[in-house]
Amino acid sequence: MLLKNDTIVALASTDAKGRFALKNLSPDTYNIELSALGYSSVNKEISMTEDLSEDFVLREKDIQLDSVLVTTERPRVTTATGHIYYLSKKARESGNPYKALQEVPDIISNYITETVKSMDGKQLLVLVDGIKVNSGITTIDPKRIDYVEIKDVVNAKYMREGVQKILDIRLKPQKTLYQFYEYGLRNDFPHYWGSTWGKIEIGNSKFSVYADFGPEYTHDQKSENGIWTKSNSYIKDINEKTLSSSKTLDYTLMLKYKPTEKDYLAAYFQGNNNSAHAETEGSGTFVDLVNGNAGNDVMTSDYKSKSLSRVYSGTLFYRHTINDKMMLENYLTGTYNYNNLRNNTTDIYPAETWKDMTDFSTRKNTVSQTSEFTWDVNDKTSLTFGNATTYINDKLSEKYGMLPVYRHNEWSEFLYASANGMIKNFMYMVSLGYEGIWRKSAGVSDHYYRPYVSSAFTWNMKKAGSLQLGYTLNSAAPDVAMLNPYDTSTDSLRRNVGNPYLKPQETHGVSLRYSYYKNGFYAGAYFNYCYITDRYENIGFVDDNGVYTSTFENLGHYSNINLSALFNYRYKNTTVGTTLTHFVEYYPGQDAKKSFMGNLFLFQTLGKWGFYGSVAYTNYTYTNVSAQHNLTPTTSNIFVSYNITPNISLSVGSEFLTKDLKSKMRVRDKEYEMSILNKKDVFHPYILFRWTIRKNQKKRIDLDNNIVKDIQDDINLMNRKY
Repeated sequence: MLLKNDTIVALASTDAKGRFALKNLSPDTYNIELSALGYSSVNKEISMTEDLSEDFVLREKDIQLDSVLVTTERPRVTTATGHIYYLSKKARESGNPYKALQEVPDIISNYITETVKSMDGKQLLVLVDGIKVNSGITTIDPKRIDYVEIKDVVNAKYMREGVQKILDIRLKPQKTLYQFYEYGLRNDFPHYWGSTWGKIEIGNSKFSVYADFGPEYTHDQKSENGIWTKSNSYIKDINEKTLSSSKTLDYTLMLKYKPTEKDYLAAYFQGNNNSAHAETEGSGTFVDLVNGNAGNDVMTSDYKSKSLSRVYSGTLFYRHTINDKMMLENYLTGTYNYNNLRNNTTDIYPAETWKDMTDFSTRKNTVSQTSEFTWDVNDKTSLTFGNATTYINDKLSEKYGMLPVYRHNEWSEFLYASANGMIKNFMYMVSLGYEGIWRKSAGVSDHYYRPYVSSAFTWNMKKAGSLQLGYTLNSAAPDVAMLNPYDTSTDSLRRNVGNPYLKPQETHGVSLRYSYYKNGFYAGAYFNYCYITDRYENIGFVDDNGVYTSTFENLGHYSNINLSALFNYRYKNTTVGTTLTHFVEYYPGQDAKKSFMGNLFLFQTLGKWGFYGSVAYTNYTYTNVSAQHNLTPTTSNIFVSYNITPNISLSVGSEFLTKDLKSKMRVRDKEYEMSILNKKDVFHPYILFRWTIRKNQKKRIDLDNNIVKDIQDDINLMNRKY
């Protein structure tokens, strides 16, 4: 209603998206009043001297009508890249953000283990208020969640980082001092894996500090490999048993400061220390096809390794809100990554003994800078511009060998732009990126320029759901491990080396997605086609001594087809969902390779009790030279939780309900064959204790600290023989 001196001048009703217009008004001062059942009314004085466009926000309000409580429930909103979901009042008052997120379909939010993952298995990035810098989901009070956005298509910036889907949690601004504390303890039985952690965040609307500290250990992890290998020189058949243990310490400190309503500052540090050791003993037979065995074919193997890793990372973040339509963000990140791996191997063959001792050390330094400018041109169009600059310096040295120091230096510059828009019921997102890379690896210099494209066109069919067509072009450069030309294998009959001459591979993807959601029922159907040129493929050759060398090359083309169906239904305190995926891969000169994956999960809450169970199925996985058959294709887990008080919970469960996981891998590459029968002990029930306290959660500075390990693609030295 538009009023002048208590007289109604004009009336209007909003459309389904909350828009309305009042036209042909005389210049004057008016009172405007907006009201809707279930919301608090808004009354404001406005001065009309010219055309005026303004947004109003109505806050939700419970209405008492003859002892019937009426609350509003907003439908999901379709966007150019996915959907927006509004949580119910019950979810927001659950006291646990992971419980609240169970109302969001297409993700699996487990409040017992405090984990969130995508139902379709895609790599999920969690943002808070659209920012990649926060203290995580755990510290969020669900009362402060305004809405949750799922982005099935990501722009060029995130696509370059390997992100496939985004969960963006948007929070409501509120006030006063707040405190958050959590302590947890988990231990598996028998003595196998355990961890403890403490988290704390204290602050107000201007300043806050967040810290966490989490030691973790593994003990006597057991696995067995039955390995059969054949080349033109020998046949080897050996059974190996491995016992491994590790210790890890994670720690974080984050300071956040909001000097004005338009500025955010954050300083963040994270450290990770890890040490591990493993011992493998093997026995079997070795047949020399060239010289014979002189009546003896018995062989034994002994392998010991120790590893040490230290990773330190610091980030400075600044966000400035220029006005209600423009925003600028800047990141500056530096990391130091040290790894050391020591191996001692002894293989005793019928005719000789082979001994090897290696001591590899790597040092990786990375500095990166990112800037991003966003502009909401109007209520239908938004633009984003940004850049990312990265410098990497890697050094690998071997203490006992004769190899020179391996050095890798790389400089990259990435520019990108994105546009989102809407035309009636059709929405679009187009994102373009262009990257230049200059690198020198093992004395080999190279540079190249690669494009990135991410686009989505969505048709909002209202009650019938939404249909989305997408296209992506990803130009991934090889990582450092693929370029390292030095042998990192500890097997006397196998060499693993990289190729410093590798070029980027180019990936084209076309997807069609249908999504339907109503009254807690969600259904999705996905078709994805992927075509890769200059794909990195494993290749190998056998020398005159029968030693097999495995490396990489850019070979021809590769394509795959992915068909998926997703279903999720939530009713009161029960959530059930399933995902079915059929995957077909096409390698050059080979028959189509097919695999199937399925997943079924169930959540149930009964008072203070919580139950979660899932069953997953995967039959095969492939590369161009290998096929892995999962002999235990079906795995299941179960968790039971009891809330002793609203702040204290006790949980028991097991990640696996089977004693062993078994798989068989077959490698065939020209004159080389290998078969590995793997068995791993996985049944280890655990008990988990968690104590969480939230006080005065009314306003906090919401930045995100997930940036730390995203750029830690260090050289992988943990190659346990195969």
